[in-house]
Amino acid sequence: MLPEQYAHVIRTSPIAIIVASGTHCLYANQQTSILLGYSEQELLNIPYEDWIHPDSLNTILARFQKRLNGDQPANGYEAKVISKHGEVRHVIIHSNIIQLAEGPAGLIWIFDITKRKRAETELRQNEERLRFVMEGSKDGLWDWDINSGETHFNQRSYELLGKQVGDSDVRTHRWLHTLVHPDDRPAYITALRNLVKTGSPLDENFRMLHESGEYRWYNSRAMAIYNSDKQVIRASGTFRDITDTKNAENLLKKQRETLQELVDHQTQELREALTIAEQANEAKSEFLANMSHELRTPMHAILSFSDFGIKRLEEVPLEKLGTYFSRIQSSGARLLELLNALLDLSKLESGKMELDIQPVDIYTLTASMVGELESIIQPKELQVIIDQPDFDAVAEADIAKISQVLNNLLSNAIKFTPQGKSIHIRFSLSHIAQESATHAPGTMITTHITDEGIGVPNEELETIFDKFIQSSKTKSGAGGTGLGLAICREIVHAHKGTIWAEPSAQAGVTFCFTLPLH
Repeated sequence: MLPEQYAHVIRTSPIAIIVASGTHCLYANQQTSILLGYSEQELLNIPYEDWIHPDSLNTILARFQKRLNGDQPANGYEAKVISKHGEVRHVIIHSNIIQLAEGPAGLIWIFDITKRKRAETELRQNEERLRFVMEGSKDGLWDWDINSGETHFNQRSYELLGKQVGDSDVRTHRWLHTLVHPDDRPAYITALRNLVKTGSPLDENFRMLHESGEYRWYNSRAMAIYNSDKQVIRASGTFRDITDTKNAENLLKKQRETLQELVDHQTQELREALTIAEQANEAKSEFLANMSHELRTPMHAILSFSDFGIKRLEEVPLEKLGTYFSRIQSSGARLLELLNALLDLSKLESGKMELDIQPVDIYTLTASMVGELESIIQPKELQVIIDQPDFDAVAEADIAKISQVLNNLLSNAIKFTPQGKSIHIRFSLSHIAQESATHAPGTMITTHITDEGIGVPNEELETIFDKFIQSSKTKSGAGGTGLGLAICREIVHAHKGTIWAEPSAQAGVTFCFTLPLH
């Protein structure tokens, strides 16, 4: 029988208490009944095996036996019990020995810690899940305690930066700051401050220094975590390597820019081609008009004077017939000159004209050509100055063809130089270091012919060498054919030389052409 002083304390205790002896309980309070689901009477009639979990049965009985034997095993140990409905509950056991009339008995306090154990289990599982996520994620993960400054980085964070875990003992978020590219750091710091101060989510692209020494692109996203006072206490985020994506974007951007440039370039080329085609069409039309005039004029003279001669053969004096024949001869010569120019150009362009290459003294040849043109130089009172070169101006050339070039260039200079002005001719050497489209490497002799004429507009300095093209300052509806400079260019190019025009200080134009040095 339980003494009243024990019974009252046990009965009113908010803790589950039983009094045990032998194989059954002697007494159990209401809290024990609530804990195990048995009535107080049922607990007095069932063995311990019915409500003590098999995992804990031997431990509890062994400790109880030690206390009966006078030992003092540690109290407050964990055990498991089973309710009437089969529910396993976690408890902490405290026990002591009391003396009853029937003999010694065990006074056992049972504290239910099931909720705590479940919370611990859930916490452990959550931690395991978090660890699984953090370690298994392809992204770098970080968790920043704003108050302490400590930051946890998962292993992937180190891998993304080419580091090994433990490479740095820095455990604050400033570790990342030091790796951010200086140009990107201000924007990154600003975004991070906004995250802390206002809770604004962070989503920023920036470069960070990789262990390899290169800066790679990363994207970081983070959100703020608040306490009960709505203050930001932590921030958790991710970062991933987006270098390949950035490179692809930059490559795509460059390709788009290149494509746009190509389109613009091709558009410009098409516009230029259209302009050239239009100019060529106009040039052909003008050429046909000029050629028609040039061919028809001498042919008309030939036919007219021959007709006069035939019809008036017996009427006109011999002197008059001589005039008719003279006119026929000069018209025929003009017509022959025109046809020869066309044939020369055709042969030069087709590459069928053969050149008789031999050493030619360009200075002497030029002086000789000036002498031959004295008949048209003298009436205009022109002064032709030829600078004698201080080197042997001997070129590899076809003397007849180069004479044709000199004759054409000198004739133009004489034609367009005003009365009493001068023409200046000089020579120079230049060296071609590497092979170009027009000539091979080597030393070239350049002949410069400068007049004081009306000049050539800058935008026409190249086009005047095209066939059928004349300078806007010299052409007219009934002018020349525009073949002279085109023939000169083809002859010079056939000699692996170059010909060009440039403005002169005397407001005229300088024609230059090069020939290989002998």
